[in-house]
Order: sequence, then C-alpha cells, then structure tokens
Amino acid sequence: MGRAHHSVFAPARAPRYVVVWDLHWRVIDCRRLEPAVDPRTEFDRTIAVWARDGWLAQSPGAFGFTFLARSGERRLLAVTTRDPFSTSAQSFSPFGTRKR
Repeated sequence: MGRAHHSVFAPARAPRYVVVWDLHWRVIDCRRLEPAVDPRTEFDRTIAVWARDGWLAQSPGAFGFTFLARSGERRLLAVTTRDPFSTSAQSFSPFGTRKR
C-alpha cells in the first residue's frame, strides 16, 4: 500500500510562508512567499540569517521544518501553506462544534 508524499518545497500555485515560532506557537518571524519564489532557497536563507546570530539548525529540514537552538532555547522554523496569522480553525474535529 502506497503512502501519499507531500512536499512543501514542490511548485505551488498558492503563496507559502516561512515562519519561526517559539515553543508556545507565538510567531517570531514570518515571510510570505509568492508562488514563483523557491521555498527551499528561502528556508535555507532563513537558517543562514539565524545562524549569524548564533542559532544552530538541528536537522537539514528535508521535510520543510527544523528546530533552531541557541543557549538552551529552541525555535521552530517551517515552510507552510497556512497563514500563521489566520484566525480560522486550524484543525479538523470529528466532533464539530457543540450547540447548547
């Protein structure tokens, strides 16, 4: 049985976002990427920018995310199709919304 393989680095028609969050899901840095922009290049560029301030990527980011670490602190860097400032529901619930 095959598995679906999703790559955030594949060409897309919609914008993507390169986002850095703290471990409480607060956005620290966010850049919107238009569809023509290569997300892998921007992901690597973001790692390099943070590295200049002493942050170390903890993985190569093959799946579109990595943790950045410095002096016991961690940040999550990810490429996503989801606007991190969107206030709409971000997950599916099989229970729906409860009406009272």
